[in-house]
Amino acid sequence: MKPTAAEIENNDRYRLLLSLSYDDIADFVLGHLRAFNPINISFLSTCIVILAWCVRLRFDLLAQATFIGVLPYSLAGLLLFPLLLIPVHEGIHIIVFLIMGGKDIRAGMDLKNLIFYVTAHRHVVASIPFLIIALAPLLIVSISLLTTIWYAPPLWKWSLSLTLLAHTTMSAGDVAMASYYYLNRDKKILTWDDAESKVAYFYEETKHTGTNQ
Repeated sequence: MKPTAAEIENNDRYRLLLSLSYDDIADFVLGHLRAFNPINISFLSTCIVILAWCVRLRFDLLAQATFIGVLPYSLAGLLLFPLLLIPVHEGIHIIVFLIMGGKDIRAGMDLKNLIFYVTAHRHVVASIPFLIIALAPLLIVSISLLTTIWYAPPLWKWSLSLTLLAHTTMSAGDVAMASYYYLNRDKKILTWDDAESKVAYFYEETKHTGTNQ
């Protein structure tokens, strides 16, 4: 049975790996995206492939539309649709949190660093469920956009491909968390957030079974 946050804090079977203040998330993301591992290589490669696809689509439109004619679709793809996808992205996090048993779910933002987040206050999550929660929006939105792009007319293919690129890069924080878990793949990690103090805690379950007195 999964322990509660209080049980983790007061049992030396669990060792604190990381306490991450929400104020430090931007530095955490940048640091873990720089790590050389299959997660980051796949993410960077995907971004490059999408960018190349966008360039190819734009060249295909050269004979069909002027710069001014394409501009509204470009702005929609780079600005409007990505903004509209923010609540969709966070909503998927919320739905998956609920499926995983989360109850006191809270959302917030750090406009200074352009970070949006969803958490379940003091809800303990194991490694695999956490990765599902983290990566579900990226996978679901990407598949939905790719399906729509496949059937869309040329100008909308261009617009939605830009949206796909923007949303993928906007998911860098979720990918950074997956990178952190990959770097610690030899550990059994349990994590939970204190939404009131705005700190995320990552604990390793050790083989020690004693309890602090």
